[in-house]
Amino acid sequence: MEHAGKRFGLAAGACIGVAVAGVVACGVGIEGHLTFVVASGSGFAASLMALGWFVGRHYDRLRARSERDSLTGLFNRGFMERCFRRLSEQARRANKRMSVTIVDVNDFKEINDTYGHRTGDRVLAQLAEALKLCSDRGEIVGRWGGDEFLLLSPYVERGTDNALHRNIEEQMERLSQRENKRISVALGTAIFPEEGSSLDQLLQAADRNMYADKNVRKKDEALKRLNA
Repeated sequence: MEHAGKRFGLAAGACIGVAVAGVVACGVGIEGHLTFVVASGSGFAASLMALGWFVGRHYDRLRARSERDSLTGLFNRGFMERCFRRLSEQARRANKRMSVTIVDVNDFKEINDTYGHRTGDRVLAQLAEALKLCSDRGEIVGRWGGDEFLLLSPYVERGTDNALHRNIEEQMERLSQRENKRISVALGTAIFPEEGSSLDQLLQAADRNMYADKNVRKKDEALKRLNA
């Protein structure tokens, strides 16, 4: 949960501070000194709250870093695995579908070899931003590794993957125009629970669907060249 550490730190600091103030106040038997001691205890409580806020904020930052990919800012592989477990369990209980979509950059090695790794990194970062623009239906976007990305789509119906694929391809066209170089991706989607109940099973199914789609596209392009 976002900012959970900060909230916990503030609450802990407040509770400890109030407890200390109460103990100090109860230990004072002279009425004239009571106000001073309680005030001191309250000041100490405020200091503890500030310390709790600082520690909690630091915890939130460390947790966010542990869940994010350093290059793209997307969720990393570990977070996506945990997220899938949670979403698939929710889908199972609600008797709903969810989908897993693989996004693989075409000819990324060629981009690195031709333009250099710095340009390749920039392309990945820009592609990540483009994928985030496609997550308008609650999709969770992450970098799976290398030039491969993953989208988890909760509560989907069959056919909605076509709309997602079109959206991604449109974003790739815009990215190609901005970068002044051809950037395209291969896409494959698998549906939970029909095509698998575990993430590994769904990734294998999505991979098969992606390569089947690639073959269809290659045949279509070959026919277009023959008819040109």
